[in-house]
Amino acid sequence: MNSVKQIGRRIIYPIIIFSLLVFFGCSESDNPTSPTGPKNSDIKILVLKDGGTEDSVYSILNKAGYSVTVGQMYYDFDGKFINDYHLIILLNGVDYGQYMTDSAEIKLKNYVRDGGTLLTTEWMAYSIYNTSNIYNTLREILPSLYDGDYAYENETYRKTTTHPITNGLPDTLSISNGNWSYSKTTIYSSSLLTDIKVLFRGDGSGAALTIGQLNKGYVIHWNMGGQYRGAEIWTDNVKKILTNIAGYSGAN
Repeated sequence: MNSVKQIGRRIIYPIIIFSLLVFFGCSESDNPTSPTGPKNSDIKILVLKDGGTEDSVYSILNKAGYSVTVGQMYYDFDGKFINDYHLIILLNGVDYGQYMTDSAEIKLKNYVRDGGTLLTTEWMAYSIYNTSNIYNTLREILPSLYDGDYAYENETYRKTTTHPITNGLPDTLSISNGNWSYSKTTIYSSSLLTDIKVLFRGDGSGAALTIGQLNKGYVIHWNMGGQYRGAEIWTDNVKKILTNIAGYSGAN
């Protein structure tokens, strides 16, 4: 009987040890089906340049481990290889006032509809407000629009909802920078997007960070003007907003 027990132990113990090694050796980051989502390095991002802001955006996202490509100037974008990316960031805060071709806009709209995430920044809504007959297609899928005013000054933002993009950020955050450039924006009631949410509302800037859904994809509008005046705008909290948007794009 003792010999039978010893044989049983010889069989069971290796199985237990192997199971423990498998369990502790495979962390969530190694598991492609982990509920925490994909690794940052698996999330591909295209940054369309505005002639200045792309350098800091690239640096922040690259340091966070994302796969980042800096593409053409936003007004030269032709839509090639658009579906290779989880997130497209459309910057236009430095060389603003230019426009994209109708074809490129349509490709961006279809990209969102089919599951991509598009992040627009100022001066996108500003350009739509001040110039007729440009960005007609992108206008349809923006969650918020310029209300006719803007500022360069300190601003306080208040979290308005719980969302993955606001995770790890304080309920109230302040930008203490007189060169902080932002437009004043409101929700766009005629947008084709559904389930539009204000993620952060600014005391002066209104619907500062908004998101809405188009079929399978999302459009996020952030009403900050980037490196428009050449100042360093990337506080830790502002960087966190950007990296959270990147992570969200890969999880959806």
